[in-house]
Amino acid sequence: MWIFWGTKAHQEPIGIVADLCPICENLQTLVITDHFKADHIQFVRTSGWVMVGTTRRCVVCQTERLCNKSSYTIIAPFVDEQLALADLLAKTNPRLEKALHEEARREILGADSKPPSDNRRLTTSGKHKRNEPAADPEVRELLDAISGEENDADIFKLKEKLKLWSRLNSAQRLELTDDVDEYRLKQRQLVEAKEFLMSMSLHFPSWAEKLGLLVALVLFGGWLTLISVVDEELRWYFILGGVPTILVLLIFCAMLFSYTVAEGWFRKTLLPRAMLERVAFDALLKLAKHPAQWNIDEWNAAAKIMSHRDLLATMVEMEMQNSVPSGTSFE
Repeated sequence: MWIFWGTKAHQEPIGIVADLCPICENLQTLVITDHFKADHIQFVRTSGWVMVGTTRRCVVCQTERLCNKSSYTIIAPFVDEQLALADLLAKTNPRLEKALHEEARREILGADSKPPSDNRRLTTSGKHKRNEPAADPEVRELLDAISGEENDADIFKLKEKLKLWSRLNSAQRLELTDDVDEYRLKQRQLVEAKEFLMSMSLHFPSWAEKLGLLVALVLFGGWLTLISVVDEELRWYFILGGVPTILVLLIFCAMLFSYTVAEGWFRKTLLPRAMLERVAFDALLKLAKHPAQWNIDEWNAAAKIMSHRDLLATMVEMEMQNSVPSGTSFE
């Protein structure tokens, strides 16, 4: 009788926090999960659960990594998913909130500036807490201009800078206004680039994958024909030894054909069309490198192109090195 033994795993999601996702490169909501293991014999648990680690998983890109949950003030319950991300950050990760605030203050006021004596703060909607007086109309207008962009570290820092409006001189206020305008320009370029890719996806030569498969099948048929002329005594050795090799070659041929067609279409059709329509190449590059910029509906609409997103990013980078694209750099 076979006896099966070993360990079995158990996962227990315990709540959410706000933190920077290294893949999205933005503030995101992260799910905190405890992981346990226990011994078993014949799949019957023979020991108590022992915690082996804790992970955090980004709700956008689904990247999961080990973490130390004690670094967060609290782990918020899942019902707090309805909170604005800035409020979730203040609740679960005030250390990062303070760091971003200090970074924003130094950027706008300089490294030698001192923190304000009061602790008043604006909500993400622009409203003041703690019975704070109404904000300056110009500040209100700038906050309204960047409202709705809650999962962006740059937006968080812009809002932190706007809280310091009363301490800024006219030149600093003008610089901050330009920063808001520049951010809005980048966001508009991203939207335009998304719309461009979704519309161009309708014209992508999706027949390339089918034709690549057809070529692979033709090659496979030729291989079967070759087997038929091999001496019968060697035929089974030829089949058993050649199956793995021919399958790898067929898959490689199909992928190479698809890659070649996509590369030619990007070079001869998509990139010239992007230049003609003045689509910002750095926006195209950001969309190709960071899938977290897309929601599921947008991704599905551009899926034919985004299935080759690594190739697209390479082609855009090469084009940017050879010419000066329209738009503002995201660097």
